Amino acid sequence: MREIVTAQSALRENSVLFKSCIRCSGDRQIRRDFEGFYISCLACGHISYPEVHTEEVARLLEWKTAS
Repeated sequence: MREIVTAQSALRENSVLFKSCIRCSGDRQIRRDFEGFYISCLACGHISYPEVHTEEVARLLEWKTAS
């Protein structure tokens, strides 16, 4: 299951999403590493990878298609 997180939704890195885990209904946190954003459950450790739409991602995609 893919989630879509937009810059307009005001979700930032380290934001907590209360009672939103699909496996255990626990709290999840938005995190970021070198590969991009991911959302991990603080209780069971379940990880999901959202599609993030920001200006940075749009710029990288334009550069990639132009190459």
